[in-house]
Amino acid sequence: EFSQDGASEDGGDLGWFAKNQMVPAFADAAFSLGIGELSIPVRTNFGYHLILIEDKKEARTRSFEEVQTELRKILAVEKMNASLEDIVDASLLEFANDKSFAEVASRYQLKAEKTELLDANALAASLGLRLSDVEILMSVKKGTFWDSPIPLGTGLAVVRVADAQPVMTQPLAEVKNAIKDIIAVEKAETVAFENAEKAVATFSDKTPRNMKTSAFFARNGEIEGLGTNIFLAKDIFASDDKNWKTTPFVVENGVAVVRLAKIEAANKADFDATKQAIIDNIASKKSAIMYKMYTDMLYASAKIVKLRPEIFEVNISQ
Repeated sequence: EFSQDGASEDGGDLGWFAKNQMVPAFADAAFSLGIGELSIPVRTNFGYHLILIEDKKEARTRSFEEVQTELRKILAVEKMNASLEDIVDASLLEFANDKSFAEVASRYQLKAEKTELLDANALAASLGLRLSDVEILMSVKKGTFWDSPIPLGTGLAVVRVADAQPVMTQPLAEVKNAIKDIIAVEKAETVAFENAEKAVATFSDKTPRNMKTSAFFARNGEIEGLGTNIFLAKDIFASDDKNWKTTPFVVENGVAVVRLAKIEAANKADFDATKQAIIDNIASKKSAIMYKMYTDMLYASAKIVKLRPEIFEVNISQ
């Protein structure tokens, strides 16, 4: 019901998969569960996951008879991709010889489209491009082609930047209503914060109205009904009493005054189920830090030659 990925269309069913087919954090959690067990929330680069194991079976090598239909499909796709790459290479060569998009598209039965001017965010959202491809396209000079195909959905795209303009400020008439809404929200938050500060001063004398107790939450600050607030979580986890916090917190839909109700130790079984994923996550972060330190050291001592200086000289909206 709440999933935001494609698996929701199949009720969340991922089908059979081997451990090496999933990212480590997901795989470690999934393969540590028994049949019928439900995981605690598992975090990966793709978001948060709840994993229910419906069945398991031993990995085995399938016979040729079992996989021959699947192999035919794979070989057909590989052959199609090879043909597609040949067409792309030929198209790029023709574009380099000043052939028009319409002419090349007609010759190779390709689809030619022209977009409106798009900034980086709109370019990624409307065409489903990777960040690296967006950065490439934003560096291409007006009137020129990018010399490599760009992955686009299930195919490839050859891109020419027809026009490029510097980032412009939107006219007031276009953004006036949005600005009014932002100011109204900010004023409402200020008033709510001031009222909350006044209210909390009376809580020692009387029990506040509409007081609610949240579900248990972890140090990451994801609190049911309030959204995510790491500052609130940090303050609560540092508490050594159950007095009301004198400073309110801005939360998802307003302002909250809070106090500690109870701290419960993490369940060891839950921790053991995700321990390796946590270790892998920490190791990955440490590796990223070490890699950055190493590249910074190389950058400081290396001789750098700009093979394509135009990439560093253009800052455009497309």
